[in-house]
Amino acid sequence: MKLTLTERIALLGILPAEGTYANMKTVRVLREMLAFDSDIEAGKVEVQGNNLRWKENYETEFDLSGGAIALIHDILSKLDEEAKVTDHLLTLCDKFLD
Repeated sequence: MKLTLTERIALLGILPAEGTYANMKTVRVLREMLAFDSDIEAGKVEVQGNNLRWKENYETEFDLSGGAIALIHDILSKLDEEAKVTDHLLTLCDKFLD
């Protein structure tokens, strides 16, 4: 699945800090996968102090497992049920809830 920079940041922001053992293992893998280490190494992102600066808004292909997709779907569904979907989550909802 392709995710933009803003979608990656938004997704990192909604991943839970606690949960079941299985979910937290999935969250750990997602956090590692969505991290920007490889983007920095590839020269797509510059580190300026404590800030990251992107040279362009690009998409990156991620090979998400079925468990990761289900977890993201559940998180976004819960936010939708609670009427807590914000503008920056709309494209993620389009990708994971449709």
